[in-house]
Amino acid sequence: MNKPYFSIIIPTRTIHSQIADDLLPALNVQLLDDFEVFITPDKTNESDKKLEKRYPWLHIIEAKENKRPGIKRDICVQKSKGCVLVFIDDDVLPPKHWLKNAHRMLKKDTSIVALGGPGILPPNAPFWERVFDATLTTWLGSGSFTYRFQKESARHVDDFPSMNLMIRKSTFLKTGGFDNGYWPGEDSKLLDKFTDKNGGTIYYHPDVLVYHHRRDTLGGHLLQHKNYGKTRGLFAAQGDTNSKHLIYLIPSVFVIYCLVVIVISLLSQSILSITLIPLFLYIGFLSYVFLKTSLATESILIGLGTVLVIPATHITYGLWYMIGYMRK
Repeated sequence: MNKPYFSIIIPTRTIHSQIADDLLPALNVQLLDDFEVFITPDKTNESDKKLEKRYPWLHIIEAKENKRPGIKRDICVQKSKGCVLVFIDDDVLPPKHWLKNAHRMLKKDTSIVALGGPGILPPNAPFWERVFDATLTTWLGSGSFTYRFQKESARHVDDFPSMNLMIRKSTFLKTGGFDNGYWPGEDSKLLDKFTDKNGGTIYYHPDVLVYHHRRDTLGGHLLQHKNYGKTRGLFAAQGDTNSKHLIYLIPSVFVIYCLVVIVISLLSQSILSITLIPLFLYIGFLSYVFLKTSLATESILIGLGTVLVIPATHITYGLWYMIGYMRK
């Protein structure tokens, strides 16, 4: 039997219904079937064995304990036979042309050693997922990283999340795998070694998209961005090249500015009006986002939710970025 071209690796806590009912059937109808799939739950059960019988390309490996996603991925890499490693989250849904498009690009251009595509909100997503998606796909919410969450022009990047990331196995092994002392951010650490020390490039293309769920509660969304901010600040302090972009620092500047405004309002009303000019601009940008989001989603409630979530996200990320930076 020939070796598969793709080895798809999915770390998870349990094989939940979204995997069994949505993800695996979506993989089963891919237009290119030259792949194998590894799933690593903490524990396995009898229903998992039935899934392996149903899908000949599926391998379920029990992690035996609650391991970080990077560790689970490394376990699967050791057992994989594919030429290209495909890392996805357990809540994605790939369209049927996903692997075929990626295969065409990787075969045509051998200089592409890593390939990523956007994680787009699934159709008919619930309210809060739509709010968080609107937050992530607007420039005020995600800055220059909106391409990760919607289809934009193809480009080379120096970082990409492992929710939809493909790397040639030879390159992955050369970097030494994930840096599992960190979570989240183990994928960013891997790609920093890959791009900075090995001269590799990551190619983003909108045709390699998957559908990807957002958090479904405000607490979950803010906790996620707390963790993102903390590890990004830590990586910036450690000198990681792909964490030095100025845009990562802007939310912290916003937090400091808000604190300065509060102090000035208590000490000197005479200069407060000048100090508030940036805040009025920010509110103006939020107003624009409200109108644009409300029209795009045909929902004033989603527009309102978005302009409330964006400042909360900025403050949470910015505060924890500074904490992560100081914890170097």
